[in-house]
Amino acid sequence: MDRGHSAPRGAREDYYRAAARSRIPPGKIEAPTLLIWGEDDFALRIELTHGMDGLFEREPRVEYVPNTSHWVMEEQPETVNRLLLDFLA
Repeated sequence: MDRGHSAPRGAREDYYRAAARSRIPPGKIEAPTLLIWGEDDFALRIELTHGMDGLFEREPRVEYVPNTSHWVMEEQPETVNRLLLDFLA
């Protein structure tokens, strides 16, 4: 689903990937990590979740939410709450 963004395909992903990596402090993230990602996110595509292994001491838990775009919390609040409660338990 494209909502009229004029950036070439892949340019947004490159921007966010570069921006995120430029702010990452040296070392790996040590805290347990949960990433909740909308499968239909038009701004931050799923490919951004690939290749992150080197950023974490332990493998993060990644949950892809089907039929959901960029605003996962607004579109699927029950799912997000369930995932958070399970992760924090």
